[in-house]
Amino acid sequence: MIFPNWCPMNSRLKKFLCLLLAFFALFGALRLYFRLTDDFRISNITYDLPFTPPWKAPNITPDEHRELATIFKQKFSYIGKGAQCYAFVSENGQYVLKFFKFKHLRPNLFVDLLPNIPPFQEFKQKSIARKQHRLIGVFNGYDLAFRENRDTAALIYLQLVPNPDLHLTATVIDKLGLTRNIQLDHIVFLLQKKGDTLRHRLHQYLSHEQLNDAKDAVTSIIAMYISEYKKGIYDHDHGILHNTGFIGNVPFHLDVGKLNKDDRMQQSDIYKSDLEHVLWKIDAWVKANYPAYYPEFTKFLAQQYYLQTHETLDLSSVDPKRFRKQRKLLGF
Repeated sequence: MIFPNWCPMNSRLKKFLCLLLAFFALFGALRLYFRLTDDFRISNITYDLPFTPPWKAPNITPDEHRELATIFKQKFSYIGKGAQCYAFVSENGQYVLKFFKFKHLRPNLFVDLLPNIPPFQEFKQKSIARKQHRLIGVFNGYDLAFRENRDTAALIYLQLVPNPDLHLTATVIDKLGLTRNIQLDHIVFLLQKKGDTLRHRLHQYLSHEQLNDAKDAVTSIIAMYISEYKKGIYDHDHGILHNTGFIGNVPFHLDVGKLNKDDRMQQSDIYKSDLEHVLWKIDAWVKANYPAYYPEFTKFLAQQYYLQTHETLDLSSVDPKRFRKQRKLLGF
């Protein structure tokens, strides 16, 4: 854009346009960076907790340490990120290494910079407390899974606090293909067996007209949930299609960050509402993706509900909003 020399706005307008272009260039560069890297960096997987953590580093036997050392001789390649973790898969495809995304679990940098004076003080304290509550909730979920539900979480090792006696290094290949060696002693991480999601398994079966196999898979998942209910354990995250799955034919949770424990859940009158919502999720997915199988599958799910609760269930009448209200009233 060319302005005549006599124009008094010429210099100011040029500066404004330059700043605007610089802003869009920076914004574009940042978007490209996040797209290429998912913002995986050491500073995003480390955090000095501002409180005394209630969790302990696990005591591992020499045999368990040798198993870990053998597993970490492999390289781990980046496979993606979720709401809580960055995930890497081992060379033999049997293990997943996850690092926690502290970027979303610690206070925002701009919040930290706010002065401790009214009216900023109250906002800052609430924001810090909210983040800390979220972090504790996530860590408590993994800690519960490792202590009381390790088999259905497929957890091999969990480190929520530094363990200077670990003496292990992980070699990871990030999204850009760059190799990094990460000393694990002071890193929060978990090692988990790798499996298929329920969604993938149902796609696999139903796309090949293996309806009975699909039913067997769902029956196994339901049995896992029932076994957890009887221990007072329940998953607050009902992303059942992508957060549960199988290692071979053994069901497990891929993500246990929202696992909770409440002895009331052992009562069928309490857990039946949770089970109802789990079945509704599967029912809705089958209806959307494999409508030809839906009439038979929804009948099968209702039968499974009856076997566990001795009550009938019409899945088409399930109201997820009502379920969330009930859960809130019960304090779950």
